[in-house]
Amino acid sequence: MRAGHKLCRFLHIPLQSGDDEILQAMERQYTTDAFSDFVRQADASVPQICIGTDVMVGFPGESDKHFDNTVEFLKELPVHYLHVFSYSPRQVAHSRRMPAVSRNSYISAVLFCVI
Repeated sequence: MRAGHKLCRFLHIPLQSGDDEILQAMERQYTTDAFSDFVRQADASVPQICIGTDVMVGFPGESDKHFDNTVEFLKELPVHYLHVFSYSPRQVAHSRRMPAVSRNSYISAVLFCVI
């Protein structure tokens, strides 16, 4: 990607949460450190790369502190755009049995705080 002229310098890498406890509850196979390392390496290695990510708010068990950790984590990364979604239960997901958290109003807060 770094040397190629036929590829678009664009990566969309789903983060979901900037808090390791929530990532573990989501059964993600990465940590915030691993995500940060990958994004920073891509940014340093590929000139003019555009990096985007997905963030979910309102995952069951997410507290204000978890949410704040996500916002602060995103502020530190060389990310150019965000897709921010509210959690919605899926029939096949284990999280559907967890207590719901309503954070729909936090979507704009993520965008405002990070930008």
